[in-house]
Amino acid sequence: MAGDAYRAVPILEKLPLQIESMVAFEPHPTNQACSALDHHGGAGSSSSKLHLIVGTKVGHLLMYEVDLRNPNERVQLLRSSKGFSKKSLTQLGVIPECGILLALSDSVITVHDMNVFNFPIITQLERTKGALLFAVDCKKQTSQTGVISTIVRLCVAVRKSLQLYYWKNRKFLELGEDLALPDFPKTISWCGESLFVGVRKEYFRLTITGRLYELFPVHSPNEPNILRLEDYKVALGQDNKLVILDSNGKPAKSNMLEWSNHPSALQFDPPFLVAVLPCYLEVRSLDPDVLMQTISLSEGSRSNRPRLLAWASVGHIFVASTSHIWCLEALPLHRQIPLLLENKEFELALKLNSMRSHPGVDQEKLYQSIQMLHAFDLFVRLKFKESLEVFHELGTDPSHVIGLFPGLLPQDFRSQLSYPGDLPQLSGMDLEDGLLALRDYLTQVRYKLLDESGSNNRSGKEKVRKLSSNPILEGAPTIKSRERMLQIIDTTLVKCFLATTDSLVASFLRLKDNHCHMEETELALKKHQKFDDLIILYQTKNQHRKALEILRSPLLKSTSKTVDYLQRIAKDHFELTLEFAEWVLKEDPEEGLRLFTEDLPEVECLPRAKVMSELEKRCPALVIRYLRHVIEVWQDQNQLLHDVLADRYLKEILDLISKPSSDPDQVDSSQKLCQFRHDFVEFLEASTRYSPEKILVKLPFDSFFEERAILYGKMEQHEKALAVYIYLLVPQQRPSGAGMTLVFREGIQRSVAASLSSLVCCSFMVVSFARLPSAPAGQRAASRDVRERQQKARKRPRDCELQRRARVTAAGGRYR
Repeated sequence: MAGDAYRAVPILEKLPLQIESMVAFEPHPTNQACSALDHHGGAGSSSSKLHLIVGTKVGHLLMYEVDLRNPNERVQLLRSSKGFSKKSLTQLGVIPECGILLALSDSVITVHDMNVFNFPIITQLERTKGALLFAVDCKKQTSQTGVISTIVRLCVAVRKSLQLYYWKNRKFLELGEDLALPDFPKTISWCGESLFVGVRKEYFRLTITGRLYELFPVHSPNEPNILRLEDYKVALGQDNKLVILDSNGKPAKSNMLEWSNHPSALQFDPPFLVAVLPCYLEVRSLDPDVLMQTISLSEGSRSNRPRLLAWASVGHIFVASTSHIWCLEALPLHRQIPLLLENKEFELALKLNSMRSHPGVDQEKLYQSIQMLHAFDLFVRLKFKESLEVFHELGTDPSHVIGLFPGLLPQDFRSQLSYPGDLPQLSGMDLEDGLLALRDYLTQVRYKLLDESGSNNRSGKEKVRKLSSNPILEGAPTIKSRERMLQIIDTTLVKCFLATTDSLVASFLRLKDNHCHMEETELALKKHQKFDDLIILYQTKNQHRKALEILRSPLLKSTSKTVDYLQRIAKDHFELTLEFAEWVLKEDPEEGLRLFTEDLPEVECLPRAKVMSELEKRCPALVIRYLRHVIEVWQDQNQLLHDVLADRYLKEILDLISKPSSDPDQVDSSQKLCQFRHDFVEFLEASTRYSPEKILVKLPFDSFFEERAILYGKMEQHEKALAVYIYLLVPQQRPSGAGMTLVFREGIQRSVAASLSSLVCCSFMVVSFARLPSAPAGQRAASRDVRERQQKARKRPRDCELQRRARVTAAGGRYR
């Protein structure tokens, strides 16, 4: 048993008249009870005095006032009506709001005025002759003007039919036609717009319009028993069980409540049910179904056994035998609830706390304490989801909730926490289920904290940093700092993800509002060997050196990942980028080049001169490719870069030329040489940002004639450029029978127009010769031979002079 709920107080002993019926009520009714026949529970009564009306077998009516707080004068007889009825008072009913008393005697219903001393008859319902029993429905109704009125309905069982009445203008009027029954009713109860009836062998439900529904049979030899509950529910007895239905006859509770024996009478005092069993009273809670108490009153006397129950007010039920009356008074909350908590009946303790009040008890604080213990008990029973939902509703300190799980909090912090009992040893699937529930709980708490911070910022208020949270065990310290709480929550979430769904770790660490504790999260990730996720942590915490050390270490050693990482931080951490680019350039030059040339905004804005200098030191072979990308793709106009690229081209070409012919890589070198010469010439022609004077002085005197001609053209020394083309390049490059157009490039043709006047004749000769129309090969050869013989004698001195002049000029000297 969970603990005592009532104490039995003797009211009347050895009454000389045999008790046949009784009814009890409060003299000053409260909102939670309309009548002694229709109660729905609620808070405790504000009055300590109760009225009890007793009907005897000889027709006498006795009315008592009971004051349980006055042990010296606990019972006082207020009225006595010996001539109330000539026959036994089979059933009584009272409606305090209307000031009327209903009595069933001699198989007829009479209505009496309770406000007059001797209970005079107001009316007698003549049509109820032959009545077996009755049931009253009383409810309050508020009009649109705010006036509260009481609606009273009466159902009387007369033989095999039911008569319906309603109270108006101090009399009962017929509500509708009589409702037919298949048998004589034994018990009746209202429930909403339905009537539940028990006959000898079966239960039925009737609507007030007359529709009859069969429910289930009554097992003989037991009598049917119906009890109206709260919230439009009704309880029907079946052997020693109780079936709970709603007003439509549908099951309202999955499990049936079971008594120790078949009850002969039932009464409901929320949240408890009291039943009269053959040897004692039994007290059970309705939901959850818990045996609370057994009360023995007869002390072995068969003639003194209880047989009647009457509800008076919340926490008060009268019990009567044929000659004795007791009052079951509910124990105060401060005595009931500790017993319930000791027996871990938390749900019942919560119900009791919400339904009843007691002076001097802080019910809100008591509710908080019970819920905390309830949530802790759910956790101990491995009901993690339900437990954490309760903790969340109570605003429990999340660090205390996290401490319920092993290995999530630092040991020094965890040792400061205390709990109401021993924690379960979680492992395997139990631990995983618990961590999944904790993950969902912490996610909700996290969003709530961040949303509160965001709301404060949006409203222009100063950010609230202090938290108000409740400990699981009263008196334990709680965390007040919002930032620290978010740090604990985020760090624990990472640990939960690692233990359950590690694929979520990376996306969580990338959150901008990530508050993970650096050292704790670092240890957890290393323990699970999640080095990729550890790199993300370092990146979000600006610990770039640590991240790059891991990428360089044998644990990962990834040049591509290192390059990707460096590109993201290069703009703000250029020196660190250069430091860690060194090993990438050594390990994989192609990846090293990608670090500085990929088309990303972060890469394009790097200081190119410094990058070039670094490449010159670490990997000179990449300098030309880097500079070509900078100049050709990014269109960089920096003269220094253009000069360096030209210089690098020339150096590479000279190195390749100087290689001995016996070198086994001579074929590859020749191909490289051709490619470099081609690229060098294209660069010299296309670029306008380099210094041709600096390059010109580095060219050998006996080669690089085409490059030299281009440079002369860039320097606008067109006389020298044309001289190189005419006397040094034309003889080498002109194929047999072809015009001189092969040696003229578009850029040189444009520069010829600005040549000095001293070379007009020469330029005119060359251009004219290039524009001559083509002739047949034989004719061209003959004409050429004739012209050569005719001009040979006349112009030989002049030709020799021009050749000497061109050679001197090409060599950089001055012709005199």
